[in-house]
Amino acid sequence: MLKVVYTLQNQVDASVIGPALDRSGVKHVIRTFIDSAYDGIFIPQRGYGEVLVEENDAAKAKEIITAVTS
Repeated sequence: MLKVVYTLQNQVDASVIGPALDRSGVKHVIRTFIDSAYDGIFIPQRGYGEVLVEENDAAKAKEIITAVTS
């Protein structure tokens, strides 16, 4: 089961976090809330997107994300 471990604020977050998780071998999904039909109306409410990982990788993913976003 996938678990949300981080809420992305923008595309830069996604472009830094995704490759860092790839290098560490953590399988992940980056889901964005971009919706061209509504011109990004949901981004201010929900953030740019979210990072999802398997529950057993959540702690490792959070450590990696903290390291690359600090």
